[in-house]
Amino acid sequence: MPGIPQSTHDIPLGEVAGYALMIVSELGVSTRPIPNRGELTIGRAPDATVRLDGPQVSRQHAVLHMRGNSFAIEDLGSANGTVLHNQRLAAGQAVEIAPGDAIHVGDFVLIVRAFRAGDETLGGAFAAAGPGGDGVLPDEVILRSPAVLASFDEVRQAARSDINVLLLGETGVGKDVLARCVHHISSRRDRPFLRLNCAALTESLLESELFGHEKGAFTGAVAAKPGLFESASGGTVFLDEIAEFPLALQPKLLQVIETREVLRVGSVRPISVDVRFVAATNRDLEAETGVGRFRGDLYYRLSGFSVVIPPLRERPEDVLPLADGFVRRMAVRTGLERPPLLEGDVAALLMSYSWPGNVRELKNVIERAMVLAHGGPITAAHIRLAAPRPGAGLPQRAPSDQPDAAPAIDLSEEEAAERRRIIDALVRSNGNQSQAARALGVSRSTLLNRLDAYRISRPRKRPTRPV
Repeated sequence: MPGIPQSTHDIPLGEVAGYALMIVSELGVSTRPIPNRGELTIGRAPDATVRLDGPQVSRQHAVLHMRGNSFAIEDLGSANGTVLHNQRLAAGQAVEIAPGDAIHVGDFVLIVRAFRAGDETLGGAFAAAGPGGDGVLPDEVILRSPAVLASFDEVRQAARSDINVLLLGETGVGKDVLARCVHHISSRRDRPFLRLNCAALTESLLESELFGHEKGAFTGAVAAKPGLFESASGGTVFLDEIAEFPLALQPKLLQVIETREVLRVGSVRPISVDVRFVAATNRDLEAETGVGRFRGDLYYRLSGFSVVIPPLRERPEDVLPLADGFVRRMAVRTGLERPPLLEGDVAALLMSYSWPGNVRELKNVIERAMVLAHGGPITAAHIRLAAPRPGAGLPQRAPSDQPDAAPAIDLSEEEAAERRRIIDALVRSNGNQSQAARALGVSRSTLLNRLDAYRISRPRKRPTRPV
């Protein structure tokens, strides 16, 4: 089979850590990782690898072929067929699919999704907790600083009603966690929690999957299919990255929010849905409406109750409890008998950093440190930060004509050698960072990250003397 394109929904192939299979039905959405090679049998039979218990699913319905980064779906002569791109597949013929393609198997929709390393949602646009859902783990919510306590108090007040909630904050501050809090605290906690990552869904996939369709609405629509809003009825729909929702589909979303009704493709009869909407974004939606990238009426409907989540740099009281929670959870996942200790110098290091990537960056730093520590105590040598590590009393210097000669941080021999190479390249290029990056064989953004990591002041390019 030919390979898939080099980009799968904005994840470059080099950054893909693996793939997951999303299974969408009227009961909710589940996600499971899949191997890179082999076959998954799909059907109603008890021994099927992917068991779909539905009346329109045959015992041996289809098989998913996996060959590294290539995938194909093959119908096994099922009674109701397997539908891809609105076309019923011929039995016994493997047809190539790409991540993001919707495969219709009876009343179910299967979607292969790529995911990056460290993505706990397995890279899916959807993540769900069905009836009796998983709710929020007690140690997943850290309430220490006054700032985050105030935000959580607002979330708690909003959760007790059915008002729509808009969560605002920088990337990585934990908007998804507070969205689950809204669901967990509300009376809807025993119904589905459906997370839609609007940035990861194409416009065609959004329209066909969110709203559903009637039998015969288009070629290949061999049966009526409920949309995801119908599947989440009674629960909560979390619209993550709402600013990325396609402008052309915003009127349909607005209609669902206003009327609590969904109009399937090909139908003239609306269907009532009982869902509560929680949206999140790191963008200024009001500014987006001003330039025509987001509908004003939709913004006002979604922002019935707005909650601003402060960045981690504004709530330092949360840093160490969060770090401790990440250590304990990873220790459980990796089978350690007891969580490793954070040495005293680690606490000072974590507290002195500004955390531009917020809680998500802290989590990645802690998990990488645990890998480097091999189950032993975590020391400052295991903490790798991508930006400068601010220290108390360090003076802020203006950029100089020459890069720093000596680091103010502890470096390994390999890191010290790399730092010297960077300084030499900057000197040879007369301070031109683009030329230095080319000489080093890296991108300019990578070079800038290295300058920050090694505390090398960004030099100004000196003008050449006219001759």
